[in-house]
Amino acid sequence: MASVPPPAPPPPPALHAGDPRPPAGPQFFVDQKRGELYELRQVLRSLPTERDVGKQRDALKKLIAYMTVGLDVSRLFADVVMLASTADLVQKKMIYQYLTNYADTNPSLSLLAINTFQKDCNDEDPRLRGLALRSLCSLRLSCMLEYIEPAARKGMADASPYVRRAAVMGMLKVCKLLQEVMSTDEESTRQRIDDIRQRLDEALFDDDPQVAINAVCALNEVDAETGGLQVTKKIATHFLNRIKRFSEWGVCVVLNLVASYQPETEEETFDIMNILDDKLTSSSAAVVLGCSNCFLELTRGNDELRRQVYRRLKPPLLTLATTGYPEIAHTILRHILLIVQTGGPDAVEVFAGESRQLFCRYTDPSYLKSTKLQTLTAIATERNCVDMIAELREYVCDADADIARQSLAALGVIACKIPSAADDVVTLLLSFVEMEVADFLASAAFVILRDILRKYTKMISRLVDAIRIHALRLSDGEGVAAVVWMIGEFAKDIDDAAYILEEIVDRFEEEPTIVRLELLTAAAKSFFHYPGEMQPILGKLLEKAINDTSNPDVHDKALFYYRFLKTSLKARLFETRRILSTPLPPADELESSAERELADRLLEEFNSLAVVYRLPSSAFLSVSPIPFGGKFSPSRRDASASSTNRRTSSQALLDGGKAGIAGKERERAEREREEREREEREREEREAELIALREGDFGDRGGRGTRQGMSSLERKAGRNEVGDLLLALDTDAGADPTDRKREDSPPLGSRDSPVSGFAASVPDRLRLTASVTLDSAMFQRLWEEADDVQTLNATHATPHFSSFLSVSEDFEALGEAFEAAATQNNIFTMASGVLGDVLKMFFYGKDEDGILYLCEMQLTLTPLDVPELNLTVKAATEEASDSFLSGDCAVRREQFAAALREALDRHTDFRGRSQAQNLM
Repeated sequence: MASVPPPAPPPPPALHAGDPRPPAGPQFFVDQKRGELYELRQVLRSLPTERDVGKQRDALKKLIAYMTVGLDVSRLFADVVMLASTADLVQKKMIYQYLTNYADTNPSLSLLAINTFQKDCNDEDPRLRGLALRSLCSLRLSCMLEYIEPAARKGMADASPYVRRAAVMGMLKVCKLLQEVMSTDEESTRQRIDDIRQRLDEALFDDDPQVAINAVCALNEVDAETGGLQVTKKIATHFLNRIKRFSEWGVCVVLNLVASYQPETEEETFDIMNILDDKLTSSSAAVVLGCSNCFLELTRGNDELRRQVYRRLKPPLLTLATTGYPEIAHTILRHILLIVQTGGPDAVEVFAGESRQLFCRYTDPSYLKSTKLQTLTAIATERNCVDMIAELREYVCDADADIARQSLAALGVIACKIPSAADDVVTLLLSFVEMEVADFLASAAFVILRDILRKYTKMISRLVDAIRIHALRLSDGEGVAAVVWMIGEFAKDIDDAAYILEEIVDRFEEEPTIVRLELLTAAAKSFFHYPGEMQPILGKLLEKAINDTSNPDVHDKALFYYRFLKTSLKARLFETRRILSTPLPPADELESSAERELADRLLEEFNSLAVVYRLPSSAFLSVSPIPFGGKFSPSRRDASASSTNRRTSSQALLDGGKAGIAGKERERAEREREEREREEREREEREAELIALREGDFGDRGGRGTRQGMSSLERKAGRNEVGDLLLALDTDAGADPTDRKREDSPPLGSRDSPVSGFAASVPDRLRLTASVTLDSAMFQRLWEEADDVQTLNATHATPHFSSFLSVSEDFEALGEAFEAAATQNNIFTMASGVLGDVLKMFFYGKDEDGILYLCEMQLTLTPLDVPELNLTVKAATEEASDSFLSGDCAVRREQFAAALREALDRHTDFRGRSQAQNLM
C-alpha cells in the first residue's frame, strides 16, 4: 500500500495594511552616523562577557562592513586583538581578516596577537591550524619573521593537506619578506631563501594535488627573474602521470609546465600528446587552450606533425567558438585567428572548410562580429570565397556602422588575396557606391577600391564613371581623400581629372587635413598629364596651402612642392616626373608583413591576454609578468645548491654542436638569458660560472644539428671517442659565446683576483712527468668526481696572443701551436675544437706525486679586441688524503695553471713574432 505523502505546509499569512512587519536582519552597509565608531568600540569591549554568539558575530560583521566600505577602523585594533582568543571559528575568520588588513599600520600592537596565532597553529582542528597559518603569513611585517617562518616550516610537514596548502603559500610570503630584509645579513638570508626553495621543490611531489600546484605557483614567483620553475624530465613526468587528479585550474598549471618542456625523443613527444589528448574534450576553454598550446609547442619544427595537430584542434576549438558564451567565443576565435596566421596554408586549409560555422549571427555582440570578420578573411580561399562574399554583402547593411565598414574592408582583403574574386568584389563595391541611402557606405567603398587599385591597376577603367559621378557628392574625409588619390594616380585615364580637382580645390578651406595633403600630391601628379589645365589650379592650390598656417604639415608640404617644382622643371623634367609618379607597392603586402611579424610575436604568448588584445604583453604591462609554466631545464636541479647554481645541460663542441643554432632570434634570446643569469651570479658573489655535466641528451628549441668533423688535432691524436664530459660546454647550445662579458673578472695573479697570487706568488714550480697515460673514459670519470672545491676558474686578458692572431686566422693551426707549447711542459692535449669564435681545448698532466691535473681552456678569438682566456683546472687522485684536499690542492692547481699559461704565452708570442717577420 502506497504511503500517503505528508500535507504541504500552509502558506504564510498575507500582510494587510496596518499589520506589523516581521523584524528584518541587521543592516551593515548603511550610512554611518556620528559617534557610531565609539558605540562599536563599546560593543567590542563588552563581547568577552556576551554569551549570545549571534550578537558577537553581528558586532564583528559590522566591523568588517565598515572596513569594506573604506572606513578607517584601525583605531579599534587593540580591542579586536583582545577578542582573538575566541573559540568560535566564524569569529576567528573575521578577526583574522581585520588583523591582516591593519597589521602594517599597527606593527607594535600586532605582537599582542602572536600568542593566539601560535596557539591556533598547534590546534587539533586542521581548519583552525590552516586559518591561523594563512593569517599569520599574511601580516606583511618583517619584524614578525621570527614567528612566521618557523610556523610556515612546521606547516609544510603537517598531516593535513589543507594546512600544507596554506604553508606552501606562506613560504612564498616568507621569501618575499626575506628579500626585504636581505641588506642586513645578506649571506644568511640567501641561505634561508635557498632552503625555502628546497622545501618547495619537495612539495612538488606531495601526495595532495593542490599542494603540488601551490608549490608550482610559489616557485614560479620566487624564481620569476630567472624564468620560473626549472621544468625537468622528472617534474614533467610526475605531473603528467597525475594530471587526472588535479582540478580544472590545476590542469591549466600542469599544461603550462608541459608547454615549456622539451621532450628528448619523438616517442616521448607522442606519449605526452596521447596523455593530453582527452583534455581537448574538456568543456573548459582554459583547458582546451592550454592543451592546444602544448600541442603547438611539442610540434614546433615538425611540419607534418603540426599539420595533423591542426586537424585535431579544429573540432574542440570550433565547438567552443560556436556554442559558448560570447566572451569565450571571442577568446577562442582570437586564438584560431593566430593559428591560421602563423600556420600558413596548412592551417588555412584545415579551417577553410568550416567557414560557415563562423558566419555572424544577428544576436552576436559587435566585438564578436568583428573577430569573426577577421577570422573569415584569414581562412578565405577560392573554394569558399563565393559564399563568403555573399555573406559579407549582408553584413554591409548591419545596424552598426563600424561592422558595416569592417565588412567592406573584409571584401577588399578577399579581393587582394584571391585574384579570381576581385571582379566580383569590385562589382559589389560599385553597387554600394551607387546607393544614395548611406553616404558613409560610398565613402568606405571608395577607400577599399583605392586599396584594390594599388594591386589591380587595370581595374581603373571600371571606376572612371563612378569617380566622375560621385566624387563631388562625398562628404566623408577618408572617402574624398581616396577619390583624390585615384585621380592623381590615374589622371591619364580620367579625361576631366583637372576639372574635378578644380572643384575640390575651390572648397580647400572646408576640407580636413587628410584631404588637403592628398590634394597637393594629386595636383602635382596631374600637372604632368594636363599642364595647360592644371597650371592655374596648381598655382591656386599652392597659394592657399602655403598661406594656411593652421596646419604645419599642409604648409610644409605645399612649400616643398613649390620649391621642388620651381627648381626642377626646367633642368630635369623627366626626372621630376619620375619622382612624383613612382608607383606605390600593393597595400596588402605591407599589411601582411606587419601582421605576420605581430602574429609570430603573439605565438610565443599563446593562451594569454596578449592574443586577445592583439598586442605583445610588454605593450600593456608595466612590469615583467610572473611566469606561469616555468622554463625548461634539461638536467635535474641539485637540491643542495641555490637557484643560481642550477646546472644546465651542455651540447657537444667536438661533434660540431649537436644542438645546432636555431636562428638569430633564438640566439638573441639565449644571450639575454645568459646575461640575466650572469648578473644574478655576481650579486650573489658566486663563482663566475659552473661547468654542468650533462645528465640527459636534451637540446634547445632549435632542434639537433648534424655531427660535424673533429678538429685536425683530434684526428691526428686519434681521440674521437671522447666522452660526454669533454663535449660539455659552459655555454648553452645555440648561444653565441662571444657575447660573454668578462670585464668584471680581474686578471689572474692580480691583487683583486679571486685566486690571489696566481702566476705571481706560487712557491715552487710544479714538476710534471712525461710518463702519463689517460684515455677519454678515465678523463671523464675523474672530472665528474672532482667537486667544486677542487676547481680553479680563472678569466684574464691575453695580449700575447694578439700578435699570433693578427698574422694567422687558421684556428686549427692555433690549436696545434697550443698543443705543441703545452707538450714542452709535459702537459698533454686530450681534445680540442673550434665553435664559432671560441677555441676549446682539454689538457691533462701528472706530477711526480701521482696527482692528475685536468684542465679545460676556452679562448675567445676576437682579432679586433684583446683575446680572453678562461682556464678551469681540477686536481684528482685515486686516494685523496685530507691534507691534499685542504692544503696542497689549491697551490698545485695554481702551479699547473701557471705552467700551462707560461708555455702558451711563450710559444704563441715567439711564433707570432716569427710569422710577422716572415710576412714582412
